[in-house]
Amino acid sequence: MALKPCRECRKEVSTQAKTCPQCGVPHPTSQLDPGTKQALGCLALIIVVVVIGQMGSESSAPPATNNAQTATPSAARGSSTRKRSGNPTVPKQSSATRAAPPGAHRINGDHWFGCMDRDEFGRLVNYAVQNDQEAFSQALTRAVYNGTCTLFQNGETVYLTDTGIFSGVVKVRKRGETTEYWTNMEAIP
Repeated sequence: MALKPCRECRKEVSTQAKTCPQCGVPHPTSQLDPGTKQALGCLALIIVVVVIGQMGSESSAPPATNNAQTATPSAARGSSTRKRSGNPTVPKQSSATRAAPPGAHRINGDHWFGCMDRDEFGRLVNYAVQNDQEAFSQALTRAVYNGTCTLFQNGETVYLTDTGIFSGVVKVRKRGETTEYWTNMEAIP
């Protein structure tokens, strides 16, 4: 019989215990309760189906052309995007709509966060799944302050470094940084 700390009160509990004798939490040595594991498994399956569907539709689409790379100076002279000095320019796009550099992804939407430790990320997700906004907000604020978690900005460039197969999580690093963070797969479509 092995002993592990309870995920809520951190008292040592048997790995075979169905509830913690101290705080009463079900499956105290499991990182996630069985209902949450099942919900995350279903979510991961849905994500895999969507990703496979998108890959199939992208492979049948004709390749996009980048007019900025194929335009010649003579073609741009009559363009309305020309500066007064006579040098052609390309209309600027917002960072959220601009294409990511090769091998990179862009964060899609607001309110995404990531944690260096996968277990800490899982705990925060668990608070959110349980709809305990106070615990989630307090834990995320503390983790961001301590530097173990980060908040991502919409359109921010990140590089994929690892994937949690069938878990719905990926590990990314921000452009220009070496620290890697676990986050939801939906953050980088």
